[in-house]
Amino acid sequence: MLNENQQKVVEYNGNKPLLVEAGPGSGKTRVIIERVKFLINELKINPSSLLVITFTRKAANELKDRLSEDIPKNIINKMQISTIHSFCLDFLKKRCNVTNLIDDDSGEKRRLFIQKYKYKLGFKNEFYLADYQIPSVINKFDEYTTFKVDIGGLIDYIKQTRPIDKEYVDFVNSFKFFPSKKVRENEKFKKSWYNARFLQTPKAYVKYLELLDLFNAVDYNTVQIKFLESLKENPETQYTNILVDEFQDVDDNQYQLLKLLAGKTCGITVVGDPDQTIYTWRGANIRIILDFDKDFANAKTIHLEENYRSSANILKVANR
Repeated sequence: MLNENQQKVVEYNGNKPLLVEAGPGSGKTRVIIERVKFLINELKINPSSLLVITFTRKAANELKDRLSEDIPKNIINKMQISTIHSFCLDFLKKRCNVTNLIDDDSGEKRRLFIQKYKYKLGFKNEFYLADYQIPSVINKFDEYTTFKVDIGGLIDYIKQTRPIDKEYVDFVNSFKFFPSKKVRENEKFKKSWYNARFLQTPKAYVKYLELLDLFNAVDYNTVQIKFLESLKENPETQYTNILVDEFQDVDDNQYQLLKLLAGKTCGITVVGDPDQTIYTWRGANIRIILDFDKDFANAKTIHLEENYRSSANILKVANR
């Protein structure tokens, strides 16, 4: 049995976008499943018009499995139920010349890619990058993309504030192979080595993007940027019914592409909880969910507040 507000979400068929604020244990996964079933079975929408964005592949697979109990698999296969990265990649493969994803959840693919091409990225001589330092470079690349960093301005700033000692440059270039042990034993050289890598990282980022284009490849962050660029050129898509889970954790790039996808349609439902925003470190912006009704013409809001997961005592303490 669904409670009153859950039923309102499932059967919502208004002329405004819908924001569902769902606290922990409020049954939002079940509500999402029941809403998809309602759209397909009751409103008879075209399944290929349905886009469901989840935060993880596990969540996407769970939705498909639970939907298959009531909806034929051939119908489910016509829907797009996936993470936003998978959706962007599938879309670009169909519309653009993008064929490769050099990324995975462990980061191993990107690490191997940068390891293979680190000399082309400029990490040699005084700018030498040890293999164990590659993850820190990947983190910086992600920051540059997510937060739209002014790379030229950053390079100028580093040049002014992070000097590289000429004696260090002459010393390391006198060896056939980078003398990392000797450099680490000299504090002045050690600092210059750090400054050199710090300077080369944004320079390498520009070359990294060029390499991705050369190989028709993307990573998890650039796939969103490529998708956004493609959508701006041609915003027409088949998706007129959009449902987004964990909306409190979308970043600015993801929000821009969701707005473009939604266009003028009112068929967008987002589900989230401002109190559960935990991914600000990777760009999640709490203002997005808080200001949703400003961007989407006075969207209707429904609150799911009943917690079915925790005992009364736990809820009492949490609310207090």
